[in-house]
Amino acid sequence: MQSAATRYPIASSQRLLRMMAMAGVLLMVVSAILFQAPQLLGREKDLNDFDAFSISGRLALEGKTEQAYSTQLLFDAQKRMIGRAEFMPWTYPPQFTAVAMALAIPPVGVAFGLFTGLTLALYLLVLSRLAGPLLPGVAIATVMTFVLLIRTGQNGFLTGALIGWFLLAFDKRKASAGIPLGLMVIKPHLAVGSALLALLGKRLAALAIAAAVVIVTSLLCTAMWGAGIWTAFANAARESTALLEAGHYPLFRMTSIYACVRSFGLDAATALGVHALGALVAVFGIVALWFRATDTRLVMAGTTVGSLFISPYNYDYDLAILGLAIAYVLPDLLARTRTWESVLLCGLTWLTTGWGILIYSIVLSGGRTDPSGIGNDTVYWSLPAIGLIVLVIAAAAILRRKPLAAAG
Repeated sequence: MQSAATRYPIASSQRLLRMMAMAGVLLMVVSAILFQAPQLLGREKDLNDFDAFSISGRLALEGKTEQAYSTQLLFDAQKRMIGRAEFMPWTYPPQFTAVAMALAIPPVGVAFGLFTGLTLALYLLVLSRLAGPLLPGVAIATVMTFVLLIRTGQNGFLTGALIGWFLLAFDKRKASAGIPLGLMVIKPHLAVGSALLALLGKRLAALAIAAAVVIVTSLLCTAMWGAGIWTAFANAARESTALLEAGHYPLFRMTSIYACVRSFGLDAATALGVHALGALVAVFGIVALWFRATDTRLVMAGTTVGSLFISPYNYDYDLAILGLAIAYVLPDLLARTRTWESVLLCGLTWLTTGWGILIYSIVLSGGRTDPSGIGNDTVYWSLPAIGLIVLVIAAAAILRRKPLAAAG
């Protein structure tokens, strides 16, 4: 039987990988300039995701950490520090606020380059361990996620690296899997699938280490800012929930079932009900894979994809986790697909991961600066959840086939 790399040489092309790496470095340099000194490229300052890290971090440096957790006060800080404002509420746990505070020390362009470069390197290291010689193929399939994260400076590379680190350690039955699981306290909703996997596998040592990481980092945050930081964080979570229900978040950049249903005009309660049903299916799927799947790679892939359906608050930059799932199953997919099927799957992945970029570039290219401070409530369809569901169904159907060579 021909290997996937033999049937699809582009999926293992190191030359192509080097070309993509050079393009990524160039995009990172341009993005750093746009963050730091956009006038050098004839552009005005446009608030982007990494600016939210920088501004919230600067508030923490000034001893005003709790202000970052108030949408209106954060909005005022944006106007005061940059002269413009955008709807970017700060709902991260205090552990990531500590990271943002460190990122606020250097100039924003330098901080962006350091954060994005280091987290990208970690993500690629983990991805290469999973994908092996097919790393170029995974990069091709998820290229839109790479572009999005390098351009915005979001933390998807970091969360993808942490989840991938957990899966690698979990597969080798190492208790150290608890370290990345605990560090996912920065985005706990993305780690539900991983925590469920640890419970199903009865990895008590890993779970104990994860709990210790959460407790220690929480105590450190309390020592830095006082117990009031947790009240501010809880208030921010409640405020963001209300804003999400009211439709003020950019639903087209969100990837959850909730955002999809809501963007088509249904009320928040109905959307949440549909989403809850989808989340239950995802959890059941992870459990079923654990007990029924004979291939560990399918369990890992199913866990990462299932995690994307659990929280209603998921964004396109979180889809770096999807790259982990693709790395696990790509050899088997390529061994079972004809060329036109592979092209369709890749195109669907591009559309799913790049939908937010597409809408922003074509429809909102003039910017979305929001004078109200509560978000632009103009609704554009959120289609990534549909794309993810179709991808899961298609991949599951393909993986049930025999390899093409074996099937004659």
